[in-house]
Amino acid sequence: MKVFVETNFVLEMAFEQAQARPCEDLVQLAEAGDIELVIPAFCFIEPADTLRRRIHAHKELQGRLEDELRSRRDTASFSGAQDQAWNAVIGSLVKSTQEAGSRVKSIRARLLDCAEVVPISGDVINHAVSFQQGNIDLHFPDAVVLASVMARLTEDGNSARHPSFFLNRNKIDFGTSSIKRALKERHCRLITSFDDGLSAIQARLRARS
Repeated sequence: MKVFVETNFVLEMAFEQAQARPCEDLVQLAEAGDIELVIPAFCFIEPADTLRRRIHAHKELQGRLEDELRSRRDTASFSGAQDQAWNAVIGSLVKSTQEAGSRVKSIRARLLDCAEVVPISGDVINHAVSFQQGNIDLHFPDAVVLASVMARLTEDGNSARHPSFFLNRNKIDFGTSSIKRALKERHCRLITSFDDGLSAIQARLRARS
């Protein structure tokens, strides 16, 4: 059973967001060989860029906090307990950034090991452009992700024998009737929640056992 995922799948796990747990469960299913996880190569780019932006923002915030701490230390009412509290906040900020960076690297390594990565080819780019020019209104990065999924589904040929899932939290952009219809024609079900996707996949696995 093929399970396609997108950028938010990586972001959920890397930054410990609300649906990180079902994403982790899905990776474990892939590592156990129970499902075939498929991810467009493009989906490794945004998490790395998000991490870079967060590191930059955290460094700026850390600098402002350290400047404010130095200023407060000059006041007579500033206590040792307050100094410890400020240092704890700054230390927590640094630690959270370091941990997020480690998680991005770890998740990338695990996905490269257990998932199929759909490359960004010239055909994928052309299909993404055609989506934007047609009746599928997506930003170009999202159009590339969809084109990657569609290209892989087309490669499968008789997909009716092997129905698949596309788990995508971007309900606003991807949950349109035109996209759902295009995926359904290739026997791929769009689910816009990783929690719901995990439940549907587990039900399919139970039915097969």
